[in-house]
Amino acid sequence: MEARHTGKNINVSLRKVRTFIPMLRNMSPSVALMKLSHMPHSGARALHAAIKTAVSNAQFSLKVPEDMLEFRKVYADQGMKMKRFRAGSRGTAAPIVRQMTHITVIVGVKQLSSSAPKEDVSLVKSEEAQSEVKEDKKAVVKKPSRSEKKPAKKPAVKKAKTVKKVAKKS
Repeated sequence: MEARHTGKNINVSLRKVRTFIPMLRNMSPSVALMKLSHMPHSGARALHAAIKTAVSNAQFSLKVPEDMLEFRKVYADQGMKMKRFRAGSRGTAAPIVRQMTHITVIVGVKQLSSSAPKEDVSLVKSEEAQSEVKEDKKAVVKKPSRSEKKPAKKPAVKKAKTVKKVAKKS
């Protein structure tokens, strides 16, 4: 059970947004919203808005309080680029590129960690399954080694002899 929000063409550079994403990896959305709200960066403001919308989507659709949510995925992708030119000296043009970003936030319900240890797959295998694996290993066809392979024939390269004629001066 997940809720998501994708903010498209947000007017912030991708680099400015991606600086804050690693910080959010181990936080809950409520703590992340609190920290991002106090940061003066434009990338933090854009992430704050996207996370806030994803949390409200989760509360509406999943009927879960904000404390029971966790981040499943948070990533930012390159959006459109608005390209313009500004007049430069001596008739040249100076490019202006405004980059935009797509921010995707996926929020889900926290998984309760079970106290029972997970079973090891190797202990669960029966004797029959292990014997089948051994038979399969024997049936593998061996590849010929390099010494057994025939050498590849190389095409003969003919060198063209060029004869220079020297004109005699009289």
